[in-house]
Amino acid sequence: MTLRTVTPNHRNLQQILLDISKAAFHLGLNRVDPARIGDAIGETVYAEWLELDHLLAQLQESHSIRLKVLYDSPPWADGQGAGSYVEGLLPVLATRGAVDPIGQRSGW
Repeated sequence: MTLRTVTPNHRNLQQILLDISKAAFHLGLNRVDPARIGDAIGETVYAEWLELDHLLAQLQESHSIRLKVLYDSPPWADGQGAGSYVEGLLPVLATRGAVDPIGQRSGW
């Protein structure tokens, strides 16, 4: 909801950090084909992610922001595969190369 309040008058907006640490791994998304994330999390939740993706894409266009997505990667996860769900959740931005996924190793 907060992102919807951003207007062109907010000229200093340069970066957004979206922290989705642990949430995706609690759902087991690191083991899901990114093309099938919608099936894994359910249609309603996936629709909300796609809405966020489009909103962030609009902000990226109007403000030239860079989106950084922080996610938690457990020690047993494949580093490359662990970040692929970010691309599945934010496909428009990922296709544009407008997402900086930032993985961090967790101890769980």
